[in-house]
Amino acid sequence: MTTSPRYIANRETACAPDAVTNQVHASSVTGLSNGDMACVWFGGSREGRPDVAIYGALRRDGAWGAPVLVAKLADIPHWNPVLFVDDGALYLFFKIGGSPRNWATFWCALDPNSLSPLTAPRALVPGDVGGCGPVRSRPLALPGGRWVAPNSLESKTEWTACFDISDDRGATWTAGAPIRASLPGTVPKPPAGIIQPTLWRQADGTLKAYLRSTYGVVFETVSQDDGATWSEAKPLPIPNNNSALEVLSLPGGSLVMALNPVKGNWVQRTPLVLMGSGDGGRTWAELARLETEKGEFSYPSLTTTQDGFAVSYTWNRKAIVVWTFRRASLSQAG
Repeated sequence: MTTSPRYIANRETACAPDAVTNQVHASSVTGLSNGDMACVWFGGSREGRPDVAIYGALRRDGAWGAPVLVAKLADIPHWNPVLFVDDGALYLFFKIGGSPRNWATFWCALDPNSLSPLTAPRALVPGDVGGCGPVRSRPLALPGGRWVAPNSLESKTEWTACFDISDDRGATWTAGAPIRASLPGTVPKPPAGIIQPTLWRQADGTLKAYLRSTYGVVFETVSQDDGATWSEAKPLPIPNNNSALEVLSLPGGSLVMALNPVKGNWVQRTPLVLMGSGDGGRTWAELARLETEKGEFSYPSLTTTQDGFAVSYTWNRKAIVVWTFRRASLSQAG
């Protein structure tokens, strides 16, 4: 007889309202090898303004420290920071540019004890326009050392997804082929398509990705060759409000997903729901409703921790909230 693990949930705040900036959004959270957690986000007077920079905070001994400025390269908007841990190193990726159409991706290694850059942030691919590398969710490090970065490109008329590959730990990159999507009987207002993949590796080596879409549902694409090629994106019976979602593979192979399960294009970003799957994503069951009130609770980021997992997200553009889910001991589980 097998039983699902039970978790003790705790709601925390990585960045309180008005702690540093007027608005905050698009957090990325990761567990660290010493049991700490790191979280980053972009903040400023308003999304897309020249003063927007990358901020972050560390969680030590069960408490979040004060937010710190992590990166501000120029008087240009900064966007979508992504934390990624591989082989003990902590990396930060982020975008700069006036809009997604002219983004450039920068990256650096961070000191896990302070979130200070160990080297000056540099262009991931010099001269690239549109932003190679991860766009919202972290890359996937495969057993052979390959990094697969979930990416997407946005034009005025079309959104397409792709998966960029590095076989030398980020030194060089190969741009992935564009993946398009359509849904018969629907004609969403341009730009239309899919963006911001979140991906994971199945036990048999298959890579799967879910994607945000303008069609009111989540799309899925699959790779059988370590991310070199991908299947046509297919719609799933999972509602999507054209906002980011995240899937995380837990030790043992079960999946958790955080999203706003609302069908539509640019509709409300509430409720924020945590779902689970024990069959590789074929079926999903609701685990918890993290937020249910009116407002914006969006752009969730998931990470494993030493004793469970955690999810961070935007709270009304005023705060970054983090829920931790700690595996219960036998005595606690009851």
